[in-house]
Amino acid sequence: MADINYNDHAAKAAPTVDDFIPIWDVAATQSKKATINNILNARLTGNGVIATGGFTLTIPATGTAALLGAANTFTGANTFTQSVTGGRFRSNFFTIADDGVEIVVPPLTTGLLAINSLSAGSNRADVQTLVAFRCTTGLSVFTRIIGQPSTAVQVTTGALTGTTGNDGFFTVSANAANNSLYLENRTDAGIQVSIVFLC
Repeated sequence: MADINYNDHAAKAAPTVDDFIPIWDVAATQSKKATINNILNARLTGNGVIATGGFTLTIPATGTAALLGAANTFTGANTFTQSVTGGRFRSNFFTIADDGVEIVVPPLTTGLLAINSLSAGSNRADVQTLVAFRCTTGLSVFTRIIGQPSTAVQVTTGALTGTTGNDGFFTVSANAANNSLYLENRTDAGIQVSIVFLC
C-alpha cells in the first residue's frame, strides 16, 4: 500500500465538533485521535460557543470577558470610547465641523438632552446645556432650554443644514419629519461635544 499524507485526503469544508483530528500523545508516545470538541474543551471550558461575528475578541492574560446577556461587575477602571446605551439612557460624543450639523435619533421622541462641550475657545467651551425636546408628529414639536451657564446655545424646530441657525451659536432643533434632533455648530470652529439622552 502506498504511503498517503494528509494532502492526499479529501478536504471537509465544514468540520463538526465530533470529527477527529490526529494527535500525538506525549505521555504515551503514541499517535491517537481526538474529537475537535475534546480539543477545544481542553482549553475552553463550559461547553459554550464563541461567535465573534467577524470581530476580534481580545482577552488579557489575567482578564475576563464580559457577556452581553449576563450581569457584569467591573472591578477595574473602564473607559468607553464610543456610545453607552441602557434602556432609555444613551450617551455618545462626536466632532461637528464649523457650519456642520449632526443628526441624532433619541431613544424616545420626548425627553431631555444634556450637551457638554469638550473643546476650548470662548463660544465653544460655553456650549453646555440641558434641553427638553419633543420630535414627533401629532403633538406640538418643541425644544426648550432647561438651563445653561451662558447664551451659547439656541433652540428651534425643523431641519438644520449647517448654516440655518445664527452665526456664532450652537443650535439644537427638534424635527418631527424624521423624529430626530439636529445639532448645528456655527461657533466659528469645529467642536467636540458629549451628549446624554434621558428619556
